[in-house]
Amino acid sequence: MKPLSQSGAAQRARTWLLKRGIDVRRVSADTEAQAISRLLRDEQITHFLDIGANQGQFGRFVRSLGFAGPLHSYEPDPTNFVRLQQQAADDADWSCHNFAVGGSQASEQVLHVASNAGLSSSLLPASELMTSEFETISFDRGVKVAVLPLVDVFDRLAAPDGRVFLKVDVQGYERFVFEGGFPTALSDRVPALLVESSFRPMYDGAWDVSQELTFFYDRGYALAAIFPEVFSEAGNCLEADLLLRRF
Repeated sequence: MKPLSQSGAAQRARTWLLKRGIDVRRVSADTEAQAISRLLRDEQITHFLDIGANQGQFGRFVRSLGFAGPLHSYEPDPTNFVRLQQQAADDADWSCHNFAVGGSQASEQVLHVASNAGLSSSLLPASELMTSEFETISFDRGVKVAVLPLVDVFDRLAAPDGRVFLKVDVQGYERFVFEGGFPTALSDRVPALLVESSFRPMYDGAWDVSQELTFFYDRGYALAAIFPEVFSEAGNCLEADLLLRRF
């Protein structure tokens, strides 16, 4: 989705968090690369997992930061997966996987494919907020896709001593990615996370930001930075990326 003006929205997001006892140092969009680069370096990240890769845009971004280790991208939409493979074709350490991630056991589900090049595609149905705020985005096509649990994804890495940076941007399905299985033995291998969160859920059944932060705080993560991403016509922040770090 194309973000609208960010004026004032970041401050409103910070005020909302402060009322809940969470102090967020202001980070502008142009320092997101610096914040992620610092974590890649300081946490000695060896593997990067990009869940919800779309056409490989974030994978290219990670490479532009200088990360040269194994990069794994997961994209269930067959059309976008072809473009993802094209992005990764010249990179021997970039692996592409054509399935979704989530749940506690392997399954097959319907992906609701969005008309904006799949940027808003989700395994969850769009909420009334989504359809009212973004009338130009339609979900006219459904595709059956394979869905594997997060623990299975880590088992396939064959790198038990690896230090993983986990990025998850799956349009509301983040809840099911992590509630399906994120045990301590797994989270101990993930010193840093970048996850999408909603101040007002745009998909039925999705977490809101308070539920998401509570889940990760209970598992030993602190909020390092917040990057507002999607705004309503009124200028309110609807979605943001949360940068989390083990404490």
